[in-house]
Amino acid sequence: MTIKINGEIVRAFPYTLNESAQVKPARINYVDRATGIEVEIRAGMSDKPTDWFDPELFQEKGDLWGWYVVCNDRVVLRANRDDLTVWDRGREFPNWHPQYNGFLGFVFFKSDKPELLPWTTTKREVDASSGVYRRAIVKMREVTRPWTRYTNDRKSNLTIAKQAESSVKPVPLMEITASKTLKLPKIRSSDAEDESVNISYSVSMDNYKAVAKSLGNQKMPYKKVGQKTFNYYLENEVD
Repeated sequence: MTIKINGEIVRAFPYTLNESAQVKPARINYVDRATGIEVEIRAGMSDKPTDWFDPELFQEKGDLWGWYVVCNDRVVLRANRDDLTVWDRGREFPNWHPQYNGFLGFVFFKSDKPELLPWTTTKREVDASSGVYRRAIVKMREVTRPWTRYTNDRKSNLTIAKQAESSVKPVPLMEITASKTLKLPKIRSSDAEDESVNISYSVSMDNYKAVAKSLGNQKMPYKKVGQKTFNYYLENEVD
């Protein structure tokens, strides 16, 4: 099927999850005992995480990440990043943060009794009070937690993390094989040969442009301006 708008082809976005020796998406199937609804969860790394301290890395796919809820093949919740799924639940789970970019999670509900599915009567929204949905969230949270932990751990050694991520290959969402857990590279701070820190601060746009211009490029990325000015101070002021 081809869809066109004003003669222009609308291209489909290929939802994929990455796999490698160190990365394995989760795929969990079960039947909800109380309702008989078939539930399937597929989730994992669709793209490399965003280096949260560099806002310039947040690009056009940023609004795709999060959890999707699908009832009888109809998407009723897309790219959710709030408490309608697992996020922003106080002590239970953190708020969504840009460092979690790259995560994709899908929960599918199927039944020949559509009135039992966790959607509203319009079939356009999730019924968050549904028992089958609340029970699924428990499993969705378990699947998501390795991702939040990994995106924190990788900051201790980005070099090792990016080496591990470089070998992943995208697999179409519907071809993911069964796995009870989301597998991700193990990153430990002790792996790092040289401990590093992140430095972040704000300056006026006028001052940024003036410094960037003096460095030879008025449109130089913020991160690079920060690195160059830090290195200048290090070379000229530190013994």
